Amino acid sequence: MTEQKRPPLVILGLDVGDPEDIRRWVREGYLPTIGAIMGRGCWGRVGGPEMMSEQGLWFSMFNGVSRGKHGYYYFRQLKPGTYDLEQFTGLDTTEKPFWAYLNESAAKVAQIDVPDACPVPSGATARGRRARSARRRRSSPRRRA
Repeated sequence: MTEQKRPPLVILGLDVGDPEDIRRWVREGYLPTIGAIMGRGCWGRVGGPEMMSEQGLWFSMFNGVSRGKHGYYYFRQLKPGTYDLEQFTGLDTTEKPFWAYLNESAAKVAQIDVPDACPVPSGATARGRRARSARRRRSSPRRRA
């Protein structure tokens, strides 16, 4: 018996896009490609207490774990038990994003400008300015007095 080929899974996240404006522009025909994607796939709005800042929100979306469990709230946050601020990224958590599991299998993974993408998959990766600046912060632990 031959194995059926599965269609690729594409996850598209629109950061800081107003959902009402996007839906209106889709209805009015200004965003035909996004409208076609919405018509053929599934989509939804993010809401709730996770919306307090975007940093930990993206990480929660990548691993399905709440901020309360993975501990990533913001790129600078209080060091536990102190009033000291420390740099924080997805590398500082113990939770793995879904692509880390896919990399362990034979699946191919490609990322294009994924915020807080830690660890980076072994497949094709294109990272934007924000991701590079987060990596620089992480790799340069100098602290100001």
